[in-house]
Amino acid sequence: MNFLIKIYTKNMKSISISKSKIFIFISSFLILLSSLSYSQTVFEPIHSSVYNFLDVMAQKGIIVFNDIAKPVSREYIAKKLLQLKNLESENPDSANSILTNLETQELDFYLKDYGLELGFIQNSKFKIQNSLTLVNWDKFNRWRMFSYSDSLFQLNASPILGYQAG
Repeated sequence: MNFLIKIYTKNMKSISISKSKIFIFISSFLILLSSLSYSQTVFEPIHSSVYNFLDVMAQKGIIVFNDIAKPVSREYIAKKLLQLKNLESENPDSANSILTNLETQELDFYLKDYGLELGFIQNSKFKIQNSLTLVNWDKFNRWRMFSYSDSLFQLNASPILGYQAG
């Protein structure tokens, strides 16, 4: 069964177009449109404590952290944290360690927080696999209200609670 769509021009001449031609046109348009779309960059809020941590590491001369224009992307921060982790693993001896024990603990905390971004950067234990978490700890050992990730998409929702007295 072949469906025809009639389109009338100004001078009332009709043009018949088959449904399959319209389907091909719309499909081609959507494929072209999807190839021009880009994903969104997620920026870390300006008052996040990770900036202070990375500033201290830059002041110690361990890394170069360009944060003149804040906020910076979570991916950029994750790359700097990974660079720190790699430098720390090159010096496993605690006497020659470039980070103090407290800084190592902070680094481990931030690596958990940026685990999803690290999964997109490298192929290791941080590798992203399909996962869904509801009101529980996610695979990076962070408490999440909701967390979903796969190879193309990630979504986290964590409530921020506060109390103000007075």
